[in-house]
Amino acid sequence: MIEYRKFGLGIFIKHAADEAVAEEVAKRIHAGVKAAQPYFESLADAAAKGSNLNVKNNAPELFDRFVYFADCYAAKSAEAETRKNERIETELPESENVLRGVMMEFPTYHLHREAL
Repeated sequence: MIEYRKFGLGIFIKHAADEAVAEEVAKRIHAGVKAAQPYFESLADAAAKGSNLNVKNNAPELFDRFVYFADCYAAKSAEAETRKNERIETELPESENVLRGVMMEFPTYHLHREAL
């Protein structure tokens, strides 16, 4: 099996006996890429010389997104700091096994998790 992966092609075999075949496939792929390189370089040169090459600058949108998330983080962190001593106690209903139960919740914990 040949699979395109993040860091290049992966060639996978089921049996060790197929290793020689996999090496041959790898050599042929490498030779094909080497042979095709001048063609793709000429395409890139032609595109760079003409008006067909365009690079979109996404920096403003990415920076706006960063600022938005940084502001959200700052707001949640500030709210967590102001509510650090707050706790919410909820009485649990009595049952046969428990005479009285209380559930405690700390909002600052959830706010710190949301900030991340």
